[in-house]
Amino acid sequence: MRNLPLANRKPEVELFSKMLARHTAARILLVEAQSGVGKSDLLAQFKRECSGKAHVAMVDLKAAERGVAYFFWRAREELGHAHFQNLAAATHRILFGPNVTIEKNWILGKQEIEIALHGDDKTRAFLLDALHEAFFQDLRAIDEKLVLIIDTYNAAGAELGKWIGGEFLAAVVHSPNLLVVIAGQNVPTPSVEWMDEFEHRKLEGIRDAEAWHECAQRAGIAFERRDIETLCWLFDGHPAGMTTALKKRAAELGL
Repeated sequence: MRNLPLANRKPEVELFSKMLARHTAARILLVEAQSGVGKSDLLAQFKRECSGKAHVAMVDLKAAERGVAYFFWRAREELGHAHFQNLAAATHRILFGPNVTIEKNWILGKQEIEIALHGDDKTRAFLLDALHEAFFQDLRAIDEKLVLIIDTYNAAGAELGKWIGGEFLAAVVHSPNLLVVIAGQNVPTPSVEWMDEFEHRKLEGIRDAEAWHECAQRAGIAFERRDIETLCWLFDGHPAGMTTALKKRAAELGL
């Protein structure tokens, strides 16, 4: 049995659902999680919650070298090129000057954005401001709810991490159609610009024995409730330990 579902993190899913339905003022959800506690499964569940309700884009920052250019490019790939005409035009102006018309076959790619952001720190900051403004103009013009799920924030480089925790989240609170989830072993430090519109959750063990018992039943694994309670005590509800034990039991049953 390779894909064993985790016990449901009901509080986190319920919070996300409230945010998606705009039943709370929070527009930013920070999910702090160490390895092995089920972060990826939770983010996948968030994505499923968006089905039929919002257009969702997932951006994983796992590779340490991925900077702001990658973020712009990945979000554009996820949400659709046609939505990012301002970003394309701003990049083109930086590369070729304001008086050169964009050719119909010109394609905006990650490399073009990286080249557009080239320069010393002062120049790069100025250029990033221009692309940032164009990027959010495009996002706000999309006539539907948007959810950006940013994973592995701890792998972001210094420039990207600073931008996400600063200008990016400050702009999110002024983008009515946008909801953002940021997950990682660490998450942005709250800023006065957005601290009134965020929620923070730290994922730890799932100590609800009933939730794990339901998980085992859904997977067709015969486990007595008292045995599940013992496992919860033994592993403190840690998903990695719990799923290993359940998979071992499944193997014994030939599942």
